[in-house]
Amino acid sequence: AMQPPPDSRPEAPRVSVIVRTIGRASLDTALASVAAQTYRPIEIVLVEAQGGSGQAWPPDLQGVDLQVPATGGQRLARAAAANFGLRHARGELALFLDDDDLLLPMHIARLQAALAAAPAAPAAFTDTDYGYPDAEGWHSLHRFEGGFDAVRLRFENFLPIHSVLFRLDARTPRV
Repeated sequence: AMQPPPDSRPEAPRVSVIVRTIGRASLDTALASVAAQTYRPIEIVLVEAQGGSGQAWPPDLQGVDLQVPATGGQRLARAAAANFGLRHARGELALFLDDDDLLLPMHIARLQAALAAAPAAPAAFTDTDYGYPDAEGWHSLHRFEGGFDAVRLRFENFLPIHSVLFRLDARTPRV
């Protein structure tokens, strides 16, 4: 009997979401926003920048892998925590998320599609809304938007850290 042809579609690249936490109460919301992503596969690399809390993590992250690499009780500054997370990330793509930010459900899917459409691009970014939710809905306070502008970037960071999905390999710069 003839075997059916193997599925020739490449597996979707794993995305590592590096979450640096300093123990804010908003961490659960940030993690839940990663779990609610429509894209898979995703892993969360949770970096306890305050040296470790012994906190219990949510048991159900809807199929998202969670790793909490041991920092050895060491406190890590913002850049050091980012680099620690990068060293432990196993994805082909990566994104940073601070523990007081959240992602909308299609965020990673849209960024990954943009990268897939531009194989030579090292990264993709999207507009980002700064605001807060309450019982009435979302309240926007500021929107980071516009096309890429290298000169503007020298004077203003219009790319919040969680708005950029980048390729992760040996050439990826560190923070």
